[in-house]
Amino acid sequence: MNIGSFKNYLTIALLFFFASIYGQNIISGNVVDSANNPIEFANIILIESTNNAVKYGAVSNEKGEFVLKLEEKGTFKLVVSFIGYKDFKKDLDFSESINIDDIILLESNTSLKEVTITSSKEFITKKEDKIILNIKNSPLKAGYNGIEVLQRSPYVWVDSSDNILMRNEAATILINGRKSNLSSSDLSSYLSGINSESIKSIEITTNKGANLDGESTGGVINIILSKGVLGFNATVKTYNFFKGKNYNKHYLGSVFNYGANKWNVYGSYNYSKNYTGTKIDTDIFYNETYNFIQTKRLSESTLPKHNYQLGLVSEIWTNHELGLELFGSTNRRASGVFGNLTITNNNDLLDSGTVNVTNNANSNVVNGILNYKWKIKGNDETFTVFVDYTNQQNTDKNINFSNYNLGLFDDNLETNNADTDTKVYSFQGDYKKKYNKGLKLETGIKHTISNRFNGLLSKFLEEDSFIVDEERTTLFKYNEGITGGYFSLDKNLSSKQYLKLGLRIENTAIERFDLLDDNNRIKQNYTNLFPSAYYSYNFSKSKSLSTSYSRSIRRPSFNLLNNTIIKVNDFRFLIGNPDLEPELVDKVEISYQFNKQTVSAYYNEVNDAINGVYFLIDDIAYYQKKNAGSQIQYGLEYNRSNKINSWWYLRFTGNLFYRKFVDEQGNDQFGKATIYLNTFNNFKLSNTLDLDIIGRYNSAKTDAFYEAAEKYSVNLVVKKSFLDKKLNARLYINDVFNSLQYINVRQFDNYVTRDFTKPRTRTVGLWLTYNFTNNVKASKKRNKSKNDVKNRF
Repeated sequence: MNIGSFKNYLTIALLFFFASIYGQNIISGNVVDSANNPIEFANIILIESTNNAVKYGAVSNEKGEFVLKLEEKGTFKLVVSFIGYKDFKKDLDFSESINIDDIILLESNTSLKEVTITSSKEFITKKEDKIILNIKNSPLKAGYNGIEVLQRSPYVWVDSSDNILMRNEAATILINGRKSNLSSSDLSSYLSGINSESIKSIEITTNKGANLDGESTGGVINIILSKGVLGFNATVKTYNFFKGKNYNKHYLGSVFNYGANKWNVYGSYNYSKNYTGTKIDTDIFYNETYNFIQTKRLSESTLPKHNYQLGLVSEIWTNHELGLELFGSTNRRASGVFGNLTITNNNDLLDSGTVNVTNNANSNVVNGILNYKWKIKGNDETFTVFVDYTNQQNTDKNINFSNYNLGLFDDNLETNNADTDTKVYSFQGDYKKKYNKGLKLETGIKHTISNRFNGLLSKFLEEDSFIVDEERTTLFKYNEGITGGYFSLDKNLSSKQYLKLGLRIENTAIERFDLLDDNNRIKQNYTNLFPSAYYSYNFSKSKSLSTSYSRSIRRPSFNLLNNTIIKVNDFRFLIGNPDLEPELVDKVEISYQFNKQTVSAYYNEVNDAINGVYFLIDDIAYYQKKNAGSQIQYGLEYNRSNKINSWWYLRFTGNLFYRKFVDEQGNDQFGKATIYLNTFNNFKLSNTLDLDIIGRYNSAKTDAFYEAAEKYSVNLVVKKSFLDKKLNARLYINDVFNSLQYINVRQFDNYVTRDFTKPRTRTVGLWLTYNFTNNVKASKKRNKSKNDVKNRF
């Protein structure tokens, strides 16, 4: 079956979905304490009024929910109990399915001494369409931060820049079910401030549901935070990484939470300063003229960064919750690229010189969030509203100087000052309802407005004065509106079968124009459908088979949608492309899970693929992103996580995939098989001492018009805790063998380029964190953001 026509079959399937909702009558409800926290493992008993015989029984799940299925009608007494709480009793005249509002258990005045209840979950479990990592039952439960937990999670790859990927695509990150819309660097800072002690579980979904924006192409990672404490609790953390030759990174941060039963104030602040150096070598060979240009450069940068967050969540009245949050980030980067350039022909020297570029860039981001939640019928029916505003302002000042020794080329000095101002407004409303027969409905609407301004002032030195370069100076404006709606239905068809179907529709309206050219104004308007489907069958508690399909869209980043020309050196330029079209992505997957292992086969197809293309004009190479052909990737993935014995925990991921590019004439190009391996080993040396050994390997891989060489690395972490595990220290040795480097080759008909990049990846770091609290139970509510456009900054 053609993958593009799958949505037609899915639409037909939706018409028959309701056929399975008829069945037994049920009594359902939700058990909570006086602070509205769910109570897990509460006993629910239904007693016959005529003879006091126990007729039915159940236990509440981790969300406090329970369901009793009845074959008969009558008069019963419902009794809900949990140790340390007073019993809840209610008489029921049962004639049809009913749902009971939140059942609140009050604490008992009777104190229990020397009683311990222990409940242990498997580290990795599967529920519906999610793989759930129960962090509290794993070696990751203490001494790690959020980024490190993800680095050790199945299906997840965190690269050297802390970009979070699943199968080579950016993953969608949720915090307590809300989408994080921070840029990759800000998200990394945020997750680094979360301690693993604060993480209850992580839900990983390799397929995408209709509730997520069409742009969510990768897998989904939902980080569930544990309950906090009433009163005040906080964490203070610092670390220092040393890279040699005065290159280092320093970090100091704190997170606090203060609240009561019906309100919660939280915040964080961190400061980091990263001083690093990277070696960059670039070669360009021209096949027709036999000219060869070689540059050897050293890039050095200093990046001080401030992040802050302040939020308030309050129950304004019963079942109505209001939240406010402010997030901000300030970056000040100073960098320079200094190198030598050599030009030869058939090994004969034509000219040589120096190429220096200095850069000063400032970035300021402010994000405000307002969200409202109404529990219409407890957790069985809810309505939520999200309002987001984001403003990002960037200034970028470059000075580019070229000096030649033999006079074949003229010396060159120019300045390029770029400014961008982006404002994003977003509104979303979501409605969720659970029906008596186990059917769950989720639907919602969303509207996002993005306004972006790009300005580039380019000047070059001529004699003793700077002259404006009219061809490269630009003023560009981009307005985008996205309106979307979705619905999703899911149901346990039986005790073994689960089905989830969804459909999202989005309309995109774009207006872009050059402020220096009144005639250069372009408008676009298009509508896309994004169907999704997931089905699973459980053979037993530890064995299941699942399959899924989803369609997504990848809109080009704002940085690409401009008409600027950025100079790298006198022989290389980067060009924007305001005419880029979005990519459409289709995904199919089938997975088999057994005995803490998962084997998955998948197929991804990207149409109108955006790829970088070089072209020559007078021996000057111009690089531009264009829509060309399609990208296809299919492969097998294997995951395993388990304890080898009491002191050794192993997590392993292996991915074998084949990727190829299909041009517009239907010809296969750049096809290659690639292997990705990732292993995490935790050795428990004592109750307070651990050793981690992490190894990663990527064989050579291809993409359209380039091939990347293999890369591999080994990291070591020694962890030691003190003061009843409140003070934690770690020693890092990253990239032990200094092996991590990046080599890319791009081959075209008339020339070949090769880039070699070697950052300072071998580092030694010392990490300290201290946790303190007043030991009173608390709420850890967090605001929710639905502004997805920030990912395109």
